[in-house]
Amino acid sequence: MQPDYGAFLYSQGHSSSVDIFLYDVPIDHISLTDVPSLTTMMSQHVDGVEYTVSFDFDENTDAELLAHAPEGTMERLERAAQSTTMDGRTVDLEPPIRVTLRVRLGPLQRSSTEMFAPLIVLQII
Repeated sequence: MQPDYGAFLYSQGHSSSVDIFLYDVPIDHISLTDVPSLTTMMSQHVDGVEYTVSFDFDENTDAELLAHAPEGTMERLERAAQSTTMDGRTVDLEPPIRVTLRVRLGPLQRSSTEMFAPLIVLQII
């Protein structure tokens, strides 16, 4: 399992009250979560280490993201909402969309196998 980028940022002293801008972010899939919002993941390389980055969207940034997505993505998400598996609740975007994101670190979360902090999307530019 790859280490989490959000947890890495916390370990480097980053604060959840500071905006982070990420440029030209490729988004190649969108997944539905249990709450009415969207999420996606990607990899980020820092100093030779590959990290998993998770982005969480809310109802406002969901709409901003979907405005950049290919035509028909909303209909595909509506069909995916009927699935009971995470794979089934994921819609691939081909080609990937590229966006600039303004994010903040979400809360640091721990489980028995991992520690992670999603990046909460505040704005899609």
